[in-house]
Amino acid sequence: MATVEVVCALLKRQDLYLFALRPQGKHLADHWEFPGGKVENGESQEQALVREIKEELGIEIKSPRFLTSVEHSDSSIAINLSAYLCEDFFGEPENREHKSLRWTDLKSAQDLYLGPADRKILNYINNL
Repeated sequence: MATVEVVCALLKRQDLYLFALRPQGKHLADHWEFPGGKVENGESQEQALVREIKEELGIEIKSPRFLTSVEHSDSSIAINLSAYLCEDFFGEPENREHKSLRWTDLKSAQDLYLGPADRKILNYINNL
């Protein structure tokens, strides 16, 4: 199985991070995640991140800062998820594709039903 390259944005406002609830019909439906998506052929991770966040949330991110990459695979998919800290963005996030959006602190985020790769990212930033 080929590995899918995926990027996510850790959108941060003060001490809160934005989480998105995956919709029905998608892999890991009803799991919370950091918003983002697949890197398309011919685009960099940063280009994919800017595009995905614009499509999903209607906001423009500036100067994303790479934090870490994690790998995860299960019976249906293998991904390499690269996480970027995004503290500089314009606009108010709109829910265009998810079931719900939630701003939460890192302590409360521990109680969210996260996808496995997103859980690894959360554990990474909790240990910074």
